[in-house]
Amino acid sequence: MGQLRHAIVFAVLVSLAAGGVMLSAFAITETTDFANGANANAAAIATLDEGSNTVSGGISGSCNIGDCNPFPSTGDTQDSFNVTVPAGFQVTSFTVTSSNWSGPTNFRATTSVAKVTGTPPTASYVNPAAIPTTDLVPNGTTANLVTTPLGPGTYGISVFGQSASAAGAFSLNYTVTMVLAGIPVQNDEDGDGVLDADDNCPTVSNASQLDSNNDGFGDACVDPSASLSTRATIDRTVTIGANSVVKSRATIGARTALGTSVTVDMDAHVGAAVTIGNSSSVSSGSSVGDGSTVGASVLIGRNVTILENVVIGDTVNIGVGSVICSGARIGANSTIAKNALIQTNQLVPPASAVAGQKKAPSATSCNP
Repeated sequence: MGQLRHAIVFAVLVSLAAGGVMLSAFAITETTDFANGANANAAAIATLDEGSNTVSGGISGSCNIGDCNPFPSTGDTQDSFNVTVPAGFQVTSFTVTSSNWSGPTNFRATTSVAKVTGTPPTASYVNPAAIPTTDLVPNGTTANLVTTPLGPGTYGISVFGQSASAAGAFSLNYTVTMVLAGIPVQNDEDGDGVLDADDNCPTVSNASQLDSNNDGFGDACVDPSASLSTRATIDRTVTIGANSVVKSRATIGARTALGTSVTVDMDAHVGAAVTIGNSSSVSSGSSVGDGSTVGASVLIGRNVTILENVVIGDTVNIGVGSVICSGARIGANSTIAKNALIQTNQLVPPASAVAGQKKAPSATSCNP
């Protein structure tokens, strides 16, 4: 295509998604169009808002045989405008709907999108184009042309008439729709070069991603000698020491650490951010609340309820059916009898013996 030197005025309506700002209509004057992306002189008309953004316009002119965007041209044979994708966002969808389409035999209209560097009048398009020249569907919608999301920056968008096998007038209206979405955050918490979403051990550095027993957990965070039931629910951020066992239907919450030779029995629940020391066990039906710390060689009997932020010292035995309320502290070498109730924030000194009761208490017995 030759260089087009003409004044074109067209109205562009940029309507932004619900919750955004509605911009008024723009009257854009194009003083020069440069073919093939040598320069990008169209004014930057809008910064896209999150959600669906639309730009509407129309082109019309006269085709020579084989060229509907000749130099000199008749009419507004090409519309070009720039849009800016803000930092932290990307265009995930770009569609064009055409209407009122008319033209000579084999008339084509196309669109293209190119990344723009610099600012007018010295701006230039970057090749290859972000979206290459693509034929529009007559009186219909051209499907999403984004194969790779268009990241932050300024883009030049063009809609123009193309070749025809006969001379004659053409015209059409179009609406370009661009969907803007936030760029997903990609973290690498442990700094091992493997993004968290793909890391089999996201909280402990393990660039090799070694998983020698193929249990889905990296050896760096779950020792390969640990036995994990396939019917257990275990958060991917846990760490589990050697020879530990997690049995069927047990659950282990996020960022929980089990030491060596720990047993979490069937139907037991260990919450998030819990630490359990070496050689301790959580019996069937028992639960350990979020943020709690359990020492080494602790025996938690069946159907025990331990609420949030409890601290239990080493070598403590907790009897069947007991309830340990939030914030309680139990000193080392203590024995908590069957069906005992340790109240909210209660301090049990080391080597204590706490009596139980006939009937198992409920967590509702805890003081506020």
